[in-house]
Amino acid sequence: MLTGLNHITVAVKDLERSLEFYVSTLGMKPKVKWENGAYLTTGDLWLCLSVDKSCPSNDYSHIAFSIEESDFKRFSLSIQHASIPVWKENISEGNSIYILNPDG
Repeated sequence: MLTGLNHITVAVKDLERSLEFYVSTLGMKPKVKWENGAYLTTGDLWLCLSVDKSCPSNDYSHIAFSIEESDFKRFSLSIQHASIPVWKENISEGNSIYILNPDG
């Protein structure tokens, strides 16, 4: 029987560029790095970056992170100032910002 989610792996073309995005822009914590990958955490979630051919998709697949409501406006402004591309406009209830990672 499944007991939880262990980690999510994301294919990236450039590990250093992706680490900069996930650590400096999103605030994730680096845990382990090797030649072709790295593990990062936020809360209880582990994210693996793995150097591979990335294939951006046009479907609705995405990863949703949680943020305190009181931090959302400041975070959104920091994303805008960093010129991070917006993926979709928010049409759901509540505050959300849909952005693209460096590999789209």
